[in-house]
Amino acid sequence: MFVRKFEADTLEEALKSIKKELGPDAIILKTITNKGIKGAFKSKRIEITAAISEKSYVKKTNVDKVLDDEQHEKFYKNSSNYLSNMIDNHKPRKNMVVSGGASKGSGYGDLGLNKKVNTTKGGVNISLDDFLDSDSGNNPDSSKGNDSNIGLREAVDSPNPLSSKFDDSEFKEIIEEREVTRSENKMSLGSHNDMALNIDSRLENQNEKIKNLENLVGSMKRVIDNISGEERKCLNQLTSTLKTFDISPAFINKIIKKILFELSDEEIENEEAVFDFCLREMTKEISLKMPLFSKVDSEIEPTITVLVSETSCGQSSMIKKICSLKKDSVLIEYSKDSLEKTDSFSEKIFLIEKVSTNNIAEIVSVSKKSVEKNKSVFIDFRVSEKDDIDIKSFVESLKRVFKYVEIILSLSAIHSENYNKKILNKYKALSDGISISMMDLCANFGTVFNLSEFQVPFVFFGTGKVIPDDLESSTSERILSGIFQIK
Repeated sequence: MFVRKFEADTLEEALKSIKKELGPDAIILKTITNKGIKGAFKSKRIEITAAISEKSYVKKTNVDKVLDDEQHEKFYKNSSNYLSNMIDNHKPRKNMVVSGGASKGSGYGDLGLNKKVNTTKGGVNISLDDFLDSDSGNNPDSSKGNDSNIGLREAVDSPNPLSSKFDDSEFKEIIEEREVTRSENKMSLGSHNDMALNIDSRLENQNEKIKNLENLVGSMKRVIDNISGEERKCLNQLTSTLKTFDISPAFINKIIKKILFELSDEEIENEEAVFDFCLREMTKEISLKMPLFSKVDSEIEPTITVLVSETSCGQSSMIKKICSLKKDSVLIEYSKDSLEKTDSFSEKIFLIEKVSTNNIAEIVSVSKKSVEKNKSVFIDFRVSEKDDIDIKSFVESLKRVFKYVEIILSLSAIHSENYNKKILNKYKALSDGISISMMDLCANFGTVFNLSEFQVPFVFFGTGKVIPDDLESSTSERILSGIFQIK
């Protein structure tokens, strides 16, 4: 197999070169669009890698040997089907029989492509030169062999001139197979072109993004260079204060950028104005929402509330507090580790209806019966490492069956920030909100604030062991007062 690379300014020029050099049966291997560095230092060129089998290349070479430059140019301007048929059916011979029946060895080389042969019309002898020059009208014998020239022109103009002369079924199958291969090559070339255009568009988008980032960095650098010493002092003090409370660096950088772009130079020099702006932005950062069971009237539409946790975080105590406040409710405890069939003291005091199970089907069954009785359902769902349940499928099945379903992720204020973020990142897609227990034992409210970067709203807080007075709705003031120790 012969492989060559062709370069041209356009795809059409490259394909013409391939057709002329390798012939119509060449196969496109690869297409590359060279644009240079960022498209600025090098003109756009098309590079195509093409190949042809040795057998096909030898056939084409045999034809090229008997053609001069002018004939070569005219010959390869014909259609690919015509060229392929002419090349495939050309058989070099040393001697050919002319009109009188005598053998003659003249012509171009041993191929004898230009030797005169008998035609099918009128016995007129015609050569390849006569055939190629038939359109020019310069052939002195054109008037004599007018009928033969017309027959040849009809053969050239026909989409498949050889198919009318050969009725052999095997030859037709070869032609059909070649046409299928050629169409596949065209499709391959089209897919390569689409891929090249897609890469070009992506590169242009990336270059545009890089340019925008460079402009943004340049503008920020100019702003920072223009900051006075007093302004730097206030911003440095704010940064140090927020770092002391373990506020995430990402939020600190966000606050500094907003201060530089939204506050005037006089306000930035004012320490009190800077800290007031910071408190307002922190308040906006904390996302809050009311729990679904407090917004929907249970007498009209009962709700299904699922509290999800992986470890002990006070979730069971918190959900019992909610059940004690919510009339006509049922508590379902799910855990594969252990089942508590006996009622605890708190459940007896507050008349909490509880069902313990380690089966998902039973959860759905009990929930259906409770909703039919117009009772809201609270599910204490504790996931253990041994539990192989697909919680995503469980949640989706609940939402298909029931109208009002809310998934609340239960976290603890005494757990580390990294652990809470890991759990939140794991169940973020399923959670409608977050509940934080043991807020009264929290030693670092900055870690609680940093959970707001996930944009999952806080629903309610647990602030102690007293039922039910220590259950409170979530507020940004509760977190900020804990951070800055405001009473």
